[in-house]
Amino acid sequence: NPNPNPNPNPNPKLKADGGAGNEVVGWWSRAKGPGSLCFMIGMILMGGAVFSGIEGWGYRESCWFCVTVMTTVGYGTPAPSDPGAKAFLVLWALVTVPTTPFCLNYSSNWIINTIAHTVLGVDAQGPRNHRLRLGVAVSVTVLHLLLSGGLMFHVLEDGWGYGDSVYFSFITLTTIGLGDMVPKTEAGQIWNMFYVLVGLGMVTIVIEEIMRLWPTLQFGYTGPGSCTRCTEDSHHCHDSLQCHDSLQVKTVRA
Repeated sequence: NPNPNPNPNPNPKLKADGGAGNEVVGWWSRAKGPGSLCFMIGMILMGGAVFSGIEGWGYRESCWFCVTVMTTVGYGTPAPSDPGAKAFLVLWALVTVPTTPFCLNYSSNWIINTIAHTVLGVDAQGPRNHRLRLGVAVSVTVLHLLLSGGLMFHVLEDGWGYGDSVYFSFITLTTIGLGDMVPKTEAGQIWNMFYVLVGLGMVTIVIEEIMRLWPTLQFGYTGPGSCTRCTEDSHHCHDSLQCHDSLQVKTVRA
C-alpha cells in the first residue's frame, strides 16, 4: 500500500517542542505590553516609597521624581541630599534607566495596536503595516504634545501660557529637561507623569518605524534590484516592505 504520508516526521517530539515554543512566543507577544507597563508602575511606586521615607518628601513628589529619573528627563528639582537616598538612587537607576526604553516601547506598541484595532479596525502588527503604525504614532505624538502637553499644562499650572506649556512639553519629550519650567501643582505633577510615560513611548515607536521603513526608502526604488527573500525584482515585489524589513536587500546591475 502506498504511504499516505510521503514525508513523515521522523521526530514527533520536534513538532511538539516547536508548538510549545510557539505558545511561549505568542504568550510573550501578548503579555509584554501590559507587563512592561506594570513593571514601570511598580518600580515608580517602590522608588517613591523609599525616597519619601528617606528624604521626607511627599509620596506624590517622590513618584514624580522617579519618573523624571527613569526617563532621563531629569529636571533637577527635587534632588536627593541624604547619602542613603543617593546610594539607593544609583542602584535603582541601574535597573530602571536601561530597561525603561524597552518597557516604553513594548507598552506603546500595545497602545498603538489597540488604537489601530479599535478605532481603525485593522491589525497594525503585521509586517506590511509599518506605514500605518508610523502614521498612528506620529499623529498620537503630535496631539499628545499640543493637547495633553500644551493645553493641559496651560490649564493646570498657574501663570503658564499656552506657548510656554508647549515649550515645556517639547523640552520634556526630547528629554532635554532644562529645569527652567517645572510643574509645581499637585495636578500638574501627576499629569506630568502620565505625559512623560505615554509621550516618550510614542517617540520610541516613531523612531522604530522610521528605522524599519528606511531600507525601503533607500533601496526600494533606486533602480533594478532583487530581493533575497522572494527573488522578485524590487519594482514588482508585492511584499517588498516585508522583505526590506528583514534588511535582506541587494542591488544588482541592470
